[in-house]
Amino acid sequence: MLFFMKSFKYLSIALLAIVLVGQLWWPTPENHLREGDIVFRGTGIGVASLTLSKWTHCGILVKENDIWMVYEAIGPVKKTTLSEWKRHDVPYIFCVMRPKKELSVHQLKQIRQRLNSLSGRRYDNSYRWSDDRQYCSELVWKAYHAAGIDLSTPRKADTFLTFKILPEDVVDKVLRKKNINPDDPMVPPCDLVHSKFLKRVW
Repeated sequence: MLFFMKSFKYLSIALLAIVLVGQLWWPTPENHLREGDIVFRGTGIGVASLTLSKWTHCGILVKENDIWMVYEAIGPVKKTTLSEWKRHDVPYIFCVMRPKKELSVHQLKQIRQRLNSLSGRRYDNSYRWSDDRQYCSELVWKAYHAAGIDLSTPRKADTFLTFKILPEDVVDKVLRKKNINPDDPMVPPCDLVHSKFLKRVW
């Protein structure tokens, strides 16, 4: 019995390792992707601790020279190949969302134009609602807004559960340290991934 239990334990660990590695490197079926799809992943502990969500980063897919690229705000707003973007996935925390109503050619053009207009903007660590700097979900929200789609309702910092349950002096310290204006509207990735206008396709 003891031998069986040890064997089962090692087998379970091996299977889990295989599944984790498979999820991390398993290729997205690129022939099913569409321009304008939104990709989400979990990487940032800071955003996760603020929003209490596994979804911490997102970007928008565009295709250039038959290569899928992700427009993202990480450092400056830039384009990253999807294959490179997925290298930073946390196992099991990757998904592709798509508008339930297919985007028109005009809407895709508006999204691309908005992304291009914000390209090169520096990352916004203070999560301010301006075009001077951008954070990932703000970039996605504004690109879709340009196409006439508001994926979610921006909300103030004090609506996040983390700020509600932490002591007031701790919250004030965090706000001052990151220079966050609690009255500024914010759009976290978790609000976008649960948008009523989107459906999960991967």
